[in-house]
Amino acid sequence: MDGKRNGDTWCDSVVDGWAQTHRDGLAKGFTGSHGFRVTRKGSPWPANRVRSLNPVNFGVIDALRAIEVRRPGMVKRFVESFLRQAPERLARMEESVATGDWATLERLASDMESDSGNLGARRLSALCGELRKAAREGAHPDLCVDVVPRVEAEFKEVRTAFAAAGLG
Repeated sequence: MDGKRNGDTWCDSVVDGWAQTHRDGLAKGFTGSHGFRVTRKGSPWPANRVRSLNPVNFGVIDALRAIEVRRPGMVKRFVESFLRQAPERLARMEESVATGDWATLERLASDMESDSGNLGARRLSALCGELRKAAREGAHPDLCVDVVPRVEAEFKEVRTAFAAAGLG
């Protein structure tokens, strides 16, 4: 395992920024709750685990855990809150599409876009961003009808990934 995965540039910049602020933080490394050594050079997740947890970039979770020392359990609470709120948001998204309430759909998609992105669920975040843009324009109801089921399917994968990592 080389610890390098495609698409970790955002996470790397967060980790690098944190390490610059806290010089002995990640520069020395630490052992994460998953039991692997974490350094600013990359995530320690084993390759077989990365593939099975593909819906979530766990490098983002590692970066959040690096600053969690001030608030133990913060990451788990964030994930649990996200997983608890998402089913209601998804149901309201479906309802908004059915009634043509584009403003509500835009707000719900925006909330889910930022929450999922902050937790490393990049594909889910991208789908929600696509839905948000389509709802803002209001002229693409067919696109909204097509994207909502994809958002729901991706959420199920994200939920499974977090559960497999002991976060959900």
